[in-house]
Amino acid sequence: MLTILPEQDKQKSGERLNTAYAASGYEKESGKDPALLVVREGGKELGYIAVDVDKTSVRILDFQLYGCTDYRDMDVDQSEYCEMMIRSAASYALNRNLFHMETKLVSIFPLVKRYGFRKDDERMGMEIFKLIKNCKNC
Repeated sequence: MLTILPEQDKQKSGERLNTAYAASGYEKESGKDPALLVVREGGKELGYIAVDVDKTSVRILDFQLYGCTDYRDMDVDQSEYCEMMIRSAASYALNRNLFHMETKLVSIFPLVKRYGFRKDDERMGMEIFKLIKNCKNC
């Protein structure tokens, strides 16, 4: 079974979040509620997405799908995992009453563009309602 849950190991989470901030383009502690959302299948870690919250957005600080070196050229499984990871970040945002996501990670610009992110200066962002919509019966 596939799960995407916050890392429970505080030391591991802290180390990865420190690395994520260093590479993200965002200043450490400029946001709040940082989380490392880890993808596991059958107990095996497949990757993670590191996020935090600023006043209006959830910010993607780091994004790693192990074994995927180019987010423009993925197999079907990798593409599905990436979509689930982006959707988990959107869920993280909605649980905090935020409706916008953004990232400065140039390496994932081709990936997030698929889901409706648009370029704005040095970042890409999107309104979450474009990714997660109510069903036609809601």
